[in-house]
Amino acid sequence: MTCPLCLSKYCSDFHKDKFREYLQCSNCEFVFVPSQYHLSDFDEKERYIMEHIYNDLKNLRDKGALVHCITNYVAMNINANILLSIGASPLMSHATNELKEIAAISSCLVNNIGTLDDNWRPSFLEASKYYVEQEKPIILDPVGSGASKLRTQTSLDIIKSSKNLIIRGNASEIQSLVDQNKISSKGVDSSIESHAAIESGKILSNENNCVVFISGSDDFIIYEDNVTKISNGSSVMTKVTAIGCSLSCIVGAFAAVGESLYKSAISSAAIFSIAGELAASKSEGPGDFQVNFLNKLNNITEKEILDNLKITSV
Repeated sequence: MTCPLCLSKYCSDFHKDKFREYLQCSNCEFVFVPSQYHLSDFDEKERYIMEHIYNDLKNLRDKGALVHCITNYVAMNINANILLSIGASPLMSHATNELKEIAAISSCLVNNIGTLDDNWRPSFLEASKYYVEQEKPIILDPVGSGASKLRTQTSLDIIKSSKNLIIRGNASEIQSLVDQNKISSKGVDSSIESHAAIESGKILSNENNCVVFISGSDDFIIYEDNVTKISNGSSVMTKVTAIGCSLSCIVGAFAAVGESLYKSAISSAAIFSIAGELAASKSEGPGDFQVNFLNKLNNITEKEILDNLKITSV
């Protein structure tokens, strides 16, 4: 091996980690990585993302985030516990008369239309207006969009009234927001695989200048034509109600303190799915999974993230 600095051919082993070997020149003592370990531009981007995900989590825990959730009755309890476990604070409020004051003290807004009715619909739109005024992130969870005209139209109205927006939904929900005639929603669960909605996600992102997060067995985070795929998680996560709704809350927490909505969505997807995967590996079923999941969100380590993350650019 030739030293790239002085061109000496006398080099020896210096160090080795899980990614690469390091050599040291015996002549000039320059330490370098052999060319076979050099990363392509594509791999360099992925490594950069991996190493910054834990920093995003540390930033959230250091700064904290007050997450304003207008969410459904089924999800409120687990949403609040999951936010607390990861280091954020939940605030549940949908009364229109206090939304302006709540927006002033909160870090972000999560609109979840799960138990939609005529009284809640104005709250979503009113709250979005105040968060737009203050340039704070808005997360939309279009639960069951496509299952009814009311749900689909409410989701579209929230999108239209929002900025700094991340839409987090399953494939059927995302497709329903682009072309309502091509996919029939299966209630609040997806009737198609997440990858089938990538093109719809790109359209939705480009038309509304927002980040689109398609969740499923693989998660896809989209901004304009940029797509990141995360392949962690566990099937047991689909056996616990409101886990997806809780993911939307976590997305909000990361977006509140992150440097970009796209990177924040990637970090939240990675940590949530890895925690779920690790919790499932020590669980007998959905019951103890909930406890293990809360614990893992609370104590997940940088090593666990780096060792388990399955991330690619699409």
